[in-house]
Amino acid sequence: EQLEHKTGITLQPVDSITAWMIRWAAMLCSRYAVGKDGLTPYERRRGRPCRIPSVCFGEQVWYKQLREGKDRKDKFCTEWHEGIWLGHTRNSNEHIIGLSEGAIKAYSIRRHDMDIRWNAELVRAVRGTPQQPDPAKPGLFIPIRVQFDPIPEGSEGGPFPLPVEQHPRQIRRMKITSALLSK
Repeated sequence: EQLEHKTGITLQPVDSITAWMIRWAAMLCSRYAVGKDGLTPYERRRGRPCRIPSVCFGEQVWYKQLREGKDRKDKFCTEWHEGIWLGHTRNSNEHIIGLSEGAIKAYSIRRHDMDIRWNAELVRAVRGTPQQPDPAKPGLFIPIRVQFDPIPEGSEGGPFPLPVEQHPRQIRRMKITSALLSK
């Protein structure tokens, strides 16, 4: 209701952001819902409260892309980009950011000013679901940036991926130790 009220749009069950909303609702219960013993499920499991910073679901944020290496290639360009905040990753303190190309992970986020925190066009443009964060590739892996694979020369670049060569598995021999021999 908050996302619909702030952006002025009506979400449909087929929208990509709806699947992320369901995932975030489940994570809210497991991280912040206090039980009868005064502890959250996160506190019972980890022994401490969840201290990962959160913003409102569906809010427009600035995020910093994770770099592949230490060097910053283009120092005159900003490292901050705009996206829609979709929640945290399950096992780390990284944030999931929704883009028109899919969902990515980011380590740092910054909030916008109060009057520009909600953007209906960006919310509608979010692609990818928790089951397939990158719509171009199958799988649950959330990339650190959306990349397009280069099309090999001489191929038409159709909708089907090129077959990948399968290398035979190398079977290693078991190491015979003195403990095995005495046994």
